[in-house]
Amino acid sequence: MALVCPLFAIFAFGSCGSFSGETGATVKCDSGGMTAISIQFGYPFRLYQIPFGMPNCEDESEARTLYLVGDFSAPAEFFVTLGVFSFLYSMAALVLYLRFHSLYTENTKLPFTDFCVTVCFAFFWLVAAAAWGKGLSDVKAATRPATLIAAMGVCQGDGVVCNAGTTPAMGLANISVVRSTHLGCGLHMGNMGCRERSGVHGMYGNYGMYVVCGVRGTHNAWSVWNVWKIWGVWGV
Repeated sequence: MALVCPLFAIFAFGSCGSFSGETGATVKCDSGGMTAISIQFGYPFRLYQIPFGMPNCEDESEARTLYLVGDFSAPAEFFVTLGVFSFLYSMAALVLYLRFHSLYTENTKLPFTDFCVTVCFAFFWLVAAAAWGKGLSDVKAATRPATLIAAMGVCQGDGVVCNAGTTPAMGLANISVVRSTHLGCGLHMGNMGCRERSGVHGMYGNYGMYVVCGVRGTHNAWSVWNVWKIWGVWGV
């Protein structure tokens, strides 16, 4: 379990932090001239800073500069930051388990501290999942070609035809939310039982240890199954 958590942490912040997409539209003026608009966007999704040129059908030599709408950097950066810290802590804990295992088993405070930190990471994974999931939905809405066309005043003119251009491919962003986040949270929740077992074993014996690990493992298995179900429905 400790080996898998760093991998999914990398998968989570990597798929979000490296995302880039493209949207666009085409504008055909009544004079017959056609202009293709292509806009690149990506992490950290400060869309209000991304300009694009809107053609002027009355005077085709001039173009007006517009900007996309929205700032979704907060949930995206929180998600990536959490993934980085989760990776660093998982690697530090893995070194502690493998290199200083006797210290970990002899000092009763270390397993309890490790367990508390893991609980915090599991909780913040849930928070990050909700925040970035909502942020991603807003990013999709703000970068649709239809939204772009609605924001351009030239498309409201007589004889002007505006059509959708490049549709953003959001598969990598969907992966960061659906697979990495849910699996990462499930792995942390399942890992809680294994990290808690030292204190539980001392208080309740093997029975208590099996109950705790069973509950955490069940939650982990449910999380994995839920992600595969969403994968089948979404097809991403």
